[in-house]
Amino acid sequence: DGYLPCFAVITPGKAHEINVARRLRFEPGTTLVMDRGYLDYCWLDELTARGVYFVTRLKDGAVIEEAAPCPIPKGSQIKSDQIIGLPGSGRSLNPDRVLRRIVVLVPETG
Repeated sequence: DGYLPCFAVITPGKAHEINVARRLRFEPGTTLVMDRGYLDYCWLDELTARGVYFVTRLKDGAVIEEAAPCPIPKGSQIKSDQIIGLPGSGRSLNPDRVLRRIVVLVPETG
């Protein structure tokens, strides 16, 4: 049917968006596209456990462990494709957290 359901949550300007996001529930198979401000490794673990996918940018200085490279299609704008460990630290420490990191070249900005 081509219809993609979407919604918006309107909050006061001083509300922390991650606090709102943590209260939302998504169907398994849903893919979330979010800004780095939503990066809460424990919440990402919960999403993964519920079968919810996500796309985001890593925070600067994130500690990653390379696990395995993935093949890159010839002629694509993908510069790197890896399965990585993203253990986090403190409360978010999870040595079993495995994600996929893809680095893409945006021609307009280099």
